[in-house]
Amino acid sequence: MGSPRIKLDLFPAEVIQRIASFSSCESVLALLQVNRILYKTCNDALVFKSIIENGSGHGVLKPWKCDLISQSTSTSTLARLALADSRARTWLAGIELCAGSDELLGSDMLGENQRMPQDEEQKPRDDIVNKSLLKWAPQLVALHHPFIAEGELLGLVAQFQIKWNSRGYLGQYPQSDFAISLCVVSTILHLEEKLRKILSTQTFNPDLGPAGFACALLLKRGAQFRQIQPPAPYKIPFPSLLDIPMPFSSEGFLGTSHLRVMTSVPFLESGEWVGYYSYSLNLTHPDRVQIDPPMTGIHFASNPELGVGGLQASGVDSVGNFALSGNFHANGVVQMRKTYAQGFFWDWSASMTPFGIVGYWGGRGRYQGLFWLWKKEWC
Repeated sequence: MGSPRIKLDLFPAEVIQRIASFSSCESVLALLQVNRILYKTCNDALVFKSIIENGSGHGVLKPWKCDLISQSTSTSTLARLALADSRARTWLAGIELCAGSDELLGSDMLGENQRMPQDEEQKPRDDIVNKSLLKWAPQLVALHHPFIAEGELLGLVAQFQIKWNSRGYLGQYPQSDFAISLCVVSTILHLEEKLRKILSTQTFNPDLGPAGFACALLLKRGAQFRQIQPPAPYKIPFPSLLDIPMPFSSEGFLGTSHLRVMTSVPFLESGEWVGYYSYSLNLTHPDRVQIDPPMTGIHFASNPELGVGGLQASGVDSVGNFALSGNFHANGVVQMRKTYAQGFFWDWSASMTPFGIVGYWGGRGRYQGLFWLWKKEWC
């Protein structure tokens, strides 16, 4: 006569929750569908919080520190964060992901009345190897997840032509382009020492925007660039600057999540802005781009005489003292004029990005180079 089967739902709730806390998020989401007892026991904020803190059983990365990982956060949000954290760790470890677990997050059991979004704006292009990556990777980047430091996201740019320029995020899939840009720029700024090796493998082909400019700045760093360093992703307070949609959520649009805060006058007026400009529009070979010494001492101040979003500033670069005046629009478009004390000027056409102000400079309808400004406190 065989031994009686021991059923998990007969254990005390505390024991079940303890077991779940050291399981993968995918396993716990599956448990929620077994019966009401396991659903009631495991669908708990403390369980998903513990799963994140325990690293979902995969020790590839260091623990993730995030203000949202708290018992005061909703169970649904913690479940999404836990699944995203698990995806990052298993993806980096090369472990086969549990198919369909993201759909469980969209079920009524976690308080959602809809399935995972199939929005065309979020649908990756057909040649992306891991089509589910954009459901969680950019959100984790914005929430300072440690997986960004591994550099594995650079390979994605081989399948995308990113255009992050003064006209916004161009292309057939603007949501995907923005998400990939956010991931790639953050990764590049993390990988200064490995950058030459990455470029030599030809897995990264930068287009216009902060991704290519970051490459050029880091490759050119020598005596002239010791004064001002490129921004460090962990010093950019993404959680307070971006209205970050939760992973696997259809709510919110990542591509405009930074505009509410970063085009506001209080944000623009606070702190010193610094940056660089180049003498080339082609960043395919960043090591060949000529970049002048930094622009420093830029402090914006509101000027209502310039119209809605009107601001002015002064600063200094290798040419001399200059004044800035123009407008920051709510849609992220930036139009300014840079006038030197000697009397000549250049027009700026740019956009506000999560990494600062990026765009073109030139005159008489012809662009001559790129520029990038960021807050000095981000260095």
